[in-house]
Formats: sequence, C-alpha cells, structure tokens
Amino acid sequence: MMRRDALFAGGDLRTRLKVGLEEVRSETQSFDPDRLLETDPAELTDYLVAKATLEVPRLLKDRIYLDMPTEAKVDVSQDPNRIFYDRGQPHYVTGTTFTYHIPFEGSEELLLLAPSTFSSIHAEGKATTGQEIVWSYTTVRPQDDPKQEFERNLARIEQYLGWVEADARPWIDALPGQVRSMVEERRQRLIFDRERAGNLGYPIRRREGAPETYRLPIKRKKAVSLPEPSRRPAGWEPDPTMAMEVYEDVLRIVADMVDVIGRSPETFQSLDEEALRGHFLVQLNGQFEGGASGETFNGQGKTDILLRVRGKVVFVGECKFWSGPKSLSGAIDQVLSYLSWHDTKAAVIVFHRGRT
Repeated sequence: MMRRDALFAGGDLRTRLKVGLEEVRSETQSFDPDRLLETDPAELTDYLVAKATLEVPRLLKDRIYLDMPTEAKVDVSQDPNRIFYDRGQPHYVTGTTFTYHIPFEGSEELLLLAPSTFSSIHAEGKATTGQEIVWSYTTVRPQDDPKQEFERNLARIEQYLGWVEADARPWIDALPGQVRSMVEERRQRLIFDRERAGNLGYPIRRREGAPETYRLPIKRKKAVSLPEPSRRPAGWEPDPTMAMEVYEDVLRIVADMVDVIGRSPETFQSLDEEALRGHFLVQLNGQFEGGASGETFNGQGKTDILLRVRGKVVFVGECKFWSGPKSLSGAIDQVLSYLSWHDTKAAVIVFHRGRT
C-alpha cells in the first residue's frame, strides 16, 4: 500500500485560535476612527465575527463516492516478503488504486491543524478547496480489502474531528462576546478622547479627506418596494423588487466607499478581495434593512454580495481585482450566470491596484 497524506498534522490548533483572536483585535484597532464611530456596533461586530469564525468540519457521509479504480505502477523493492538481489533498484509491479471522496461542510483549515489530543495513528487523506477529503489506497494484493481500510480511516477522521471540536468550540462560542467587547472598548475610548479634546477650549480642525459616508440615517432605508396589490388567487404574494432609486442609492454607497479607499490608500492597500468586500458590506448593512424579512446584505456562497427578501434575491454584486479587459468580461458573465428571472439588480465592483 502506498503512503498517503496525513490530516490534523499541521500547526497547533490552540495556537491558531489565539492568533485568530489577536488578528480580530488588530483589525478592530486599525479601523478608521470616524468609520468605527459612525457604523452600527452590532453590525461591525457581526462582520468581524463572521470573518474570524472557524466552523468545525462535518462529514457528509451520505454523499461519499468512489472513483473508478485505476492501474498504478508500484515499487515493491522494499517489500520484506519479496526476494531481490538488489534492493537499491526499484522493482515495479502493477497495482490498483481506489480513490474515495468524502464531502464535508465547515472550515478546511481545521482539517489540517493538530488538536491537543491526538493518536499515534494519523487520520489520512487530503483536504481540497472543493470541500472534499480525498483518500487513495493502492494495493498489489488481491486479498486486500479497500472498503475495510477506508472505513477504518473514516473512523479515525471522525475521532480527530471530535478532538478538534473539544478545542475549538469554547473559542467559537466565546468569540462574539469578545469581539463585542473589543468594538465597544475602542468606541468608548474614541468618544472619551473626542469629548476631552472638545473641552480643551481650542477649535478642532477636521482631518482633510475624513470619510463622510458612514453616518446612518435616523431610520434605515428599506431595500425593496413591493408592488401594489391586485386581484390574485388566494395566498398569492407578489415578488419583491428593488426600486431604481434604491438601486441608485446602493451604487452611490459603493461609490462613496471607493472614494474613501482612494483618500486613504495606505489603509486598504494590503487587503485582499474578501477584506475589501467586507468594508462594502458593512456600509450597505448600515444603510439598508431587507424589507419584510429584515434580512440584510451578507456574503453568501460563491456570490460576493447579495440581498435576499423573503427568500428572493433582489440584488447581486461581484467583487474582482482588475487583471485586464478579459477579467472584466468574465466578471460580468459570472454575475449574469447568478441571475434568474426574478433577480432585479446587479453590479460588478472592480479593484485596481495599478497606477493607470
């Protein structure tokens, strides 16, 4: 049998959790003061928690599948049950490879980190970005049982996931409260400092280019307008639609956020697509509520920004880094592929780090 990749054998899980909390603390401290004060604390907390949370993987065992077996050349020169005059040279025979795919939900990263409890026998497999664990077994002996070996390894994976859950669950459960305290602590400090500065008896000059776009309206705007009722069958409910003026408000908020990025490029230059998208989400969440269901903008699935009302999508947004005209065309096609007949509005937000 060939050697396979080991799961749960990377960095230390508890160390990763500590570092993750410090990363959230650092991001909270790096927020522009005006922006933090004028953004809803609950929504900022939700954004930071969602970004930092690690979800313990759950195996979808009812979706396990097997590839068609394939032939493989196997070096048996080190097999003690075989006699060779020269074990320094490879000796190949034809074997068979069986490859299993185990779909899972949750954070792929937690399949790679080592929990504080572990076994001398590793769980084996390779975690992929496609939310699957791939496990291969190659044998040259007809009497070997791939199914039995697979189920033993599957049991080890589940055992390790139990140990990961024991380490990660207290951290996951405590994260919202800790982040809420971080946000509130900095918020109160900024308020105190500004009140103190205002009592010093000298005028305060507002920083040039300070953002003006984060002040929330007294009443948050509705993201959709519903058609007037007409004679319809009993139980019929009209589909929600986003009015053009509301759509223009969405685009204005996006444009205002772009202006803020342009005024303070050093704050945003190192952020990746996900982090930049989060800044837009916070502003959109702060300005709109999602109609009858009360849902707001969230990063969902493969779509960067969307708004659902009563389960119906009324706005779809896609964020992309500029890499040429072809990338823009591809982003537009990608957004269009997300839309269905009842989707009403869409936008592509392009980030460009070049000078021209």
